[in-house]
Amino acid sequence: MLILTPDAYNRLKPKTKAEVLAAVFQSALPQPVQGSESFDPEEFYWEDRVDLSPGDIEAFMSTLSVETKEGLKVIAERGPVVRAKWLNDAGIESYASFQRSTTRRTRSLTGGKTDFLLAWDDWDDKPDGEGRYAVTTATHRALRIFFDLI
Repeated sequence: MLILTPDAYNRLKPKTKAEVLAAVFQSALPQPVQGSESFDPEEFYWEDRVDLSPGDIEAFMSTLSVETKEGLKVIAERGPVVRAKWLNDAGIESYASFQRSTTRRTRSLTGGKTDFLLAWDDWDDKPDGEGRYAVTTATHRALRIFFDLI
C-alpha cells in the first residue's frame, strides 16, 4: 500500500503526477486527440509493436536526433495515428529514415530483435505521404507525458 498525501502529490513533477493518475485510474488514459486520424486497428501491422512507459520514453529519447524527437512530438500531439506527411512539418524528409531510427532505438531499449515502435498501414498504391503511422495507446500516453501534453 502506498499513501500519497495531497501535499506530497502537489510537490510532484507534472509528468510524475500524470503517471500516478494513469496507474491509479486506468480511465485516465487519453483518447485520440481532437484532429487525430480515425482508423480501424485491423488496417495496421501490430505484430511485435511495443508498449513504452513514460520511463521508457525518457530513456528512448536520450539518444535521438532533434528531427526524430520532433516527429514523435507530432505523433504525441496528433496521434495515436498520423499521416506520414504530417511529419514533414517536423523536418522529416525521409519516412524510411525516421522509421529506421525509431526501430533501432526501440530494439536497443527493449533488447527485442523484432520489436517496433511504429505500426503502419498498407502504403501500396497510395500517394507519397498518405500512408499512416500509429503507436499503441500506452506509448501514445507516454509520449504525451514526455512532451507535457497531459
